[in-house]
Amino acid sequence: MIDLLARRRSPRLLWLGTSLTLIALVMALGGLFYLVYRDWVDEQHDNLIQEVLWLEQSMRLHMEAQQEWAEGMAADIAAGKLQPERFVPSAAFFMRESPEVLQVQQFDQNGMLIRDQHGQVAPGKVLHGDEFDAVWRASRLRRASYGQPYRRADGKYRFDLAVPIIANEKYLGSIRLVYQFDQLLHRQVPWWIASKNYISFVDVGGRTLASKFDPSEHPGTISHQTSFDPPGFGVYLRAVSYRSGLGLTLPVLTGLIMLLAAALLYSIWRIRRHMRERSRAEHALATEVSLRQAIEDCMKSGLVAISLEGEILRVNRAFCEMLGYAPEQLVGQRPPHVFWPSADHQQMRAAMDAVRHGMQPEQGFELRFQCQNGEFVEVRLYATPLIERDGSHRGWIAALFDITERKRQRLALNASHQRFLTVLNGMQAGVCVVSQLSGQLLYGNPTFSYLWLADEPDAPCCLLLPGLRDEPEQDDLASEFTLQDGAPALPHRA
Repeated sequence: MIDLLARRRSPRLLWLGTSLTLIALVMALGGLFYLVYRDWVDEQHDNLIQEVLWLEQSMRLHMEAQQEWAEGMAADIAAGKLQPERFVPSAAFFMRESPEVLQVQQFDQNGMLIRDQHGQVAPGKVLHGDEFDAVWRASRLRRASYGQPYRRADGKYRFDLAVPIIANEKYLGSIRLVYQFDQLLHRQVPWWIASKNYISFVDVGGRTLASKFDPSEHPGTISHQTSFDPPGFGVYLRAVSYRSGLGLTLPVLTGLIMLLAAALLYSIWRIRRHMRERSRAEHALATEVSLRQAIEDCMKSGLVAISLEGEILRVNRAFCEMLGYAPEQLVGQRPPHVFWPSADHQQMRAAMDAVRHGMQPEQGFELRFQCQNGEFVEVRLYATPLIERDGSHRGWIAALFDITERKRQRLALNASHQRFLTVLNGMQAGVCVVSQLSGQLLYGNPTFSYLWLADEPDAPCCLLLPGLRDEPEQDDLASEFTLQDGAPALPHRA
């Protein structure tokens, strides 16, 4: 019955059921969130792709319309239909409709500037470097051409569109449109796209040429880019979605989650009840341990628990104070221990073997231990077997008493007694000690034996009946009698 109750109270199956339920719940929730997150990411990515493609197509159509205008201007100039004075109003109207175009210029066949949108003429001005790239390509290909992106002194990136002016298959010059990337994004990216995405132009190396973004938002991890052709030359239109929450309801696994949550709550309730019982048991155990610790600490004698192999299992405070070691320095040590004197290892092992074989003397072992500071302490050790509740023999518990001072006093007393006897035995006066109750002689020095016990050296002596030897040379000797609880009597001659 006790075993059945113990099995029923065992938390092993309870913990196993709780763990499996919790794992299943976590896996279900993880799967749910993974599916929802994957669907949400796919949806966001699809929306972003659609927006980027729409934006790229819108920009391309807009630039194709601008290219058609420039080609019409070039055709009119080649046919002589466009007079120089009409170039400026036409260019000004075009730029009002296309703010992303910074300049509209006309060049001759040598690449020299003829006029611009303001009607200004800079005699002798010739394009060089990247600014001449689009005009050079148009003159060679005899068709509208875009140039490579280039950076001006203000730090902004631009690109050019050049449309050749051809009359009777002869190249007469070109019309040059100067675009600025940031103005193109500012004018052509609608607010409903810019409010959700970070839009930018990047080159093939990943360098940002221009961007349009909301400073209060932070780019997320969903992005898409497509080639921006025209103008080409490795330019990409890139969009990165801003961070946003899911904002979705989760009705798919609600029933399963509620079932698992109910099972988890029941398991937690069972665990709570079990933990209360365990807490009471642990509290009782802690009380007993603290009581035992208090008893051990208040004892003046040292206590040490040793395993069957000689390993130190536990020590009390008196033992540590006796040797000067901390508990953590002693617990776990195996023979030879640090407090064994190097010269007494054989004696220590013999004492341990005697304890193991039950040959401990009744008066215990008188041993010498070495303290941490190098001094020696004399102890008397008594050992008793350490028996567990189930009857198994775990080791021994040894009680140690510091007999260093007692042994020193005993030796000093013995030495003093020997000196006192030596003085009494060397005296010329007879000295004796007699029991007050029985009158039995307890001690007599040699002179006393010579004076009083010459005839009967082994007979007891009574001081009340003194008898001196009948020799004339002893007549001058005096005798003095002292009682244990009284004053000395008057001396008299024998």
